[in-house]
Amino acid sequence: MEGLHIHSYPVTSLESIEKVVDIAKELARYTGSFRLQLLPFLDIQTEIRRFVPEQYNITIMRRMFLRIATEIANQEKAYALVTGESLGQEASQKMTELVGGQKV
Repeated sequence: MEGLHIHSYPVTSLESIEKVVDIAKELARYTGSFRLQLLPFLDIQTEIRRFVPEQYNITIMRRMFLRIATEIANQEKAYALVTGESLGQEASQKMTELVGGQKV
């Protein structure tokens, strides 16, 4: 089993990353092994903010997350990708935000 955590340190705290590491260790207790990859995203995020209209930033960032995760999954010959997202959990995950802030 393998996990990928995409972070924007130092924008996101070290405590946040440490929490993910702790969760991976807990998962390893139940799965026998769990390899965690930590991927810094701040440089990509900065470029997205530089070149993409603001109302599309989150949508493009999420697309990049999936593209990166898909590439890693293909390299690892993974059977599935689990994102852990829950539509509507946060304001940025509401359907109107996912389509660029436009009313559908």
